[in-house]
Amino acid sequence: MHDRGDYSRPHVPPRLPVPPPPPINRPRPNDKPNIFFNPNFTFSRIFKRTVPMVKKPMPIQQVATVLIPIFLTMITVIVCVIVGIAFLTDGYSYCGEKTQMTVENDDKTCLSRDCIVHSGRLLSSLDETIDPCKDFYQYSCGHKVIDQILDTSFDNILKERLEEKPRPSFPTPQRLLFDYYDSCMNEEYQNQLDLIEFSSLISKLGGWHLLQNAKFDNESVEFEKLEMELHKYGTETLIFVKDDTISTPKFMQETYKEQNLHEFFLNLLTEMDVDIDLAQVAVEKVLRLEEELIRAKNKGLFVKIKGRTLELDYPHVEWKVFFGDDKSLGMKRSVNANPSYLGKLNELNEDLETTINYQMMRFLLSLAPSLSRKYRRHLKDLNDDIKPRWKQCVDELKHILPVPLLQFSKKMTKSTVKRGLELTEMKSRILRKIKAVDWIDYQSKETLFETLDSITVTNFDTVNWEKIREIYKKERLDPTSYFENVMILRQINAQTNSILENEKWTGLLEKDTSMYITDTSELILSPSTIIKVEGMNQLHKDIYISSLIYKVLFGPDFLKRLNRETHSVINSKLECFKNKSTDPEQLFYTICAFESIEVEPDNMVSLPGLGEFSSQKLFYLDYSTSECAEPNQRLNQIMQHLDGFAEAMKCPVGTAMNPKQKCNVF
Repeated sequence: MHDRGDYSRPHVPPRLPVPPPPPINRPRPNDKPNIFFNPNFTFSRIFKRTVPMVKKPMPIQQVATVLIPIFLTMITVIVCVIVGIAFLTDGYSYCGEKTQMTVENDDKTCLSRDCIVHSGRLLSSLDETIDPCKDFYQYSCGHKVIDQILDTSFDNILKERLEEKPRPSFPTPQRLLFDYYDSCMNEEYQNQLDLIEFSSLISKLGGWHLLQNAKFDNESVEFEKLEMELHKYGTETLIFVKDDTISTPKFMQETYKEQNLHEFFLNLLTEMDVDIDLAQVAVEKVLRLEEELIRAKNKGLFVKIKGRTLELDYPHVEWKVFFGDDKSLGMKRSVNANPSYLGKLNELNEDLETTINYQMMRFLLSLAPSLSRKYRRHLKDLNDDIKPRWKQCVDELKHILPVPLLQFSKKMTKSTVKRGLELTEMKSRILRKIKAVDWIDYQSKETLFETLDSITVTNFDTVNWEKIREIYKKERLDPTSYFENVMILRQINAQTNSILENEKWTGLLEKDTSMYITDTSELILSPSTIIKVEGMNQLHKDIYISSLIYKVLFGPDFLKRLNRETHSVINSKLECFKNKSTDPEQLFYTICAFESIEVEPDNMVSLPGLGEFSSQKLFYLDYSTSECAEPNQRLNQIMQHLDGFAEAMKCPVGTAMNPKQKCNVF
């Protein structure tokens, strides 16, 4: 054996040879080398042992045994490095914002964090035991309970802030939010409340012939004047006039089932000492009257009517009561109105007693949130879902304290409505769609393009709110007395509406008004709309704002600018939607928005766990995630009229979600 000692330094004794390892660990000459169990393994030794192969070939099995583990180890390290770099790099994500990463594998599956979270949200909501062609709402939202829906919504965040202990200090207008919420949530106090306060309030309104202790003379009562008194308490029962438009309120049976309304009113009236038989007849007549009002509303469309024509054709209605002394109807003044509904209003004096009963019962229904639970329990909405009490209180806040709530929301959330609203892109899509339509004439298209170009979206802060803030600052609320707080705030809203009316901002605080359209085509989003948009995903937000734009382009105020033939075609298309929804106009505008968006399969990727879903199918499911908290018929009604939906879900013609007769626009 060659001596490997170091002899360059004589004072160092020669190094003895290293003794061989114990026989048990020495590989036998015929054994294959085992790099995982050999304690003396080094890469240099592997190299030395493989060099002699040049002079003396080794079996191919022995070479493979040595090199394959090395090769696999190197591949594993490379893959880990690539995946790590991918997750740390920013790029485009299908589910998140456009500044995030899309990690794709060979089958174009998005593996970014947002995609994985979004996929999990969809999978946790889907109920794949339901046929989407029979009920898309149950299919897409079947496993999503109300608490899950609202976990990340504006409502849930607001609830947490209002329940904070200890509470931060806020100025008076915003402080009203906390006091009102506390009183609304104090059900123990509400359950002890009797109906004496309600009877007292009815007496202030002039009485009611059904009540023994608050009667009035039927000969002196007028439903128009009673309607205006109810407006002061935030309740519209038959009609209200704003922005030169005679509008209809949302009817009771569009929200609640007839049976539930019947039980609610019958129970409430008998508790107020109304004879059971008299109450039964009155409730049945009231519900039949509303059915007639709904049919009249759905039968006609809004048209321009001269003020003089309004007074001559419908003489049994005191129109000047609704327009006010400073807005008295003139010979040349025109208003937007539904002739079919006006005809029904003209007949209300034929059975004045039922008309008054209808108005008073609607007023009682508007006060339902402040009633004790034993009365409220009879009410269920059309979806048979009973909202949690906190959700009812938050909904009330949106309607009754919109200005303080919007001020508070700015501190509560960092996002704004303008962020994420790609208005330019939306308008470009709509422009391309209108250009491709053959039933709109050239001149009308030019008018639509001019209007579209002028549309801007702003929020309510463009208005000077100093006077309104002063009104709120004067008031104080009792954290325990919900009923009194409701009455105080409803009268405050009546004052704020009068201020806005004088400044030509009449509709901004109305409950059911999504926006206010100025003469310059500016969309002023109402407080409730701003809050609603905050909780939407990007797709739903695009659809919603696009539908508002179409509401400007095809709305009654702007249709008069179009050619008569084009105007007629749009009216005929609106006619198709009449019996398809409780809000056919909004359904029409939503379908317009959907038909303006083109889904491009080649530019979209799959989601984890949903690889078998086409891009078109994911598109409609993505929209449904923001609609699960809404009544089921709303989502289904939209999808029933979209050919793309039926194609994506492969729904046979004639199924519930792919009816033979559809209403489309473009």
